[in-house]
Amino acid sequence: RAPGGGQSSRSDGETMPALPTTVVLHAPADPIPHASGHRSGTAGDRLGAVPAGRLADRPGWRRRRGSRRWLVGATLLLAALQLAAPRVEAQGNPHPLVLVHGFTGWGPGEMGGYNYWGGWDDIAASLTAAGHETHVAVVGPLSSNWDRACELYAYIAGGRVDYGRAHSERFGHNRYGRTFPGLLPDWGTTDARASLHLVGHSQGGQSVRVLTSLLARGDAAEIAAAAAAEEPVHPLFAGGKANLVRSITTLVSPHDGTTLANLLDGGSDYLLSWLLTLTSHLNRLEPEAPPYDFKLDQWDISRKPGEEDEDYRRRLSESGVWRQPDISVFDLKPEGAMALNQRYPAV
Repeated sequence: RAPGGGQSSRSDGETMPALPTTVVLHAPADPIPHASGHRSGTAGDRLGAVPAGRLADRPGWRRRRGSRRWLVGATLLLAALQLAAPRVEAQGNPHPLVLVHGFTGWGPGEMGGYNYWGGWDDIAASLTAAGHETHVAVVGPLSSNWDRACELYAYIAGGRVDYGRAHSERFGHNRYGRTFPGLLPDWGTTDARASLHLVGHSQGGQSVRVLTSLLARGDAAEIAAAAAAEEPVHPLFAGGKANLVRSITTLVSPHDGTTLANLLDGGSDYLLSWLLTLTSHLNRLEPEAPPYDFKLDQWDISRKPGEEDEDYRRRLSESGVWRQPDISVFDLKPEGAMALNQRYPAV
């Protein structure tokens, strides 16, 4: 039949059921011989004693003959395909998946056990059980996409977060962040960990694009800064590692920005400062299992011992962190996304 599905029609009006493949059947000749008289158990019994030359004139004979031809041909074809089909063992995806959360997202162990990926269910565990090794990454929920890419690299490969000499000097924050054991410390060193799939939701889609671009192309400013300081270039900024990422999947990511971020413009100091203050207060109530972590260590945004809520909120509001471009709110605006797209085009 022709591609596109549906049913096929014969010239004699017989309608043939559609097959699941675009295969044209050539049926063999009618296996039932023409009969000149009654023969028990033959077509002659069913059709009556009709001369062989006039069987085709019998009402319904052409339909039955066409149906038999199609049935025999289809049976032979299916038998041949079954014999020829290779035996393929079911197996999971051989490359690990890493899930990256979006703006204000969180990691395992936070939010009282309520998962970002799945809520009270666990998408990562379900995928792993189905044969697809899956890990959940954790990055700064309010950090810029550059900072999140640096954190994501360290979180996957292991080691201390390096935000880059040139970048940290330009924006005036700490160069180094937290140290992680690594989700996949053998990433890129073995066949089983040669590459991975990155899945980003919301801002996480922007972040994985920046990470992949840095792995592939490196960063000229960081290479120059390392040369001037006579120090080795960090692996993330050296480039030449596009093979470490097998694929990128982004889910409802604002690649062209979102006007929702503009609503925070002008009021982000107040809103985010209150949010950090409230979260800090809740974290003090449960120091063993803090419900939420903003992970803004590069900006030294942490509560000082004995600091009151209002004093902490005022210091955050006056810090100026929210009024510069190295923060998530800027990257999520249309103008911030445009700048991001120009600097980190698709790999």
